[in-house]
Amino acid sequence: MFDFLTSLFQYMLGNLLMRFLVFRIFIGFLSVVAIITGVAEAQKIFFLELSGLRAEGQVIKENYSHNGNNFYYYPIVDYETVKHQHIEFHDEYGSPSPLHHIGDKVAVLYLASDPQKEVVIDRGLWTWLTPLRLIGVGALLFWLLVRSARRRNDVT
Repeated sequence: MFDFLTSLFQYMLGNLLMRFLVFRIFIGFLSVVAIITGVAEAQKIFFLELSGLRAEGQVIKENYSHNGNNFYYYPIVDYETVKHQHIEFHDEYGSPSPLHHIGDKVAVLYLASDPQKEVVIDRGLWTWLTPLRLIGVGALLFWLLVRSARRRNDVT
């Protein structure tokens, strides 16, 4: 009976350690994905800031999405390029309350070679908030992962 309880305890402990290892691998994966996504977004914004063109756009509609109890509003903006093309785009950054209303003028940053795909509302420093948040969350998760691994090694 004692051997059975000992082996059961070892099995449960091994299973728990395996789950902890899987959890740590998952957190490591999430941290890497967050950092890579943040760097890619920052690179896109940096490229637009460096070689993009500015135009004045106007909010023509407000789109919203609903998930659970939350609504997120996304402005739909119309702007005119240097070549006098009118382009309509959906802003990819939503907010819980509308930041821009129909008829509001907004600054738009776009790439002349692809004005429909490479375009953002120029919010100044706020434009950098999403990539910096992603990089920060990824770095924090990675730091917590390394710290927990160090503590575990210090205990053993």
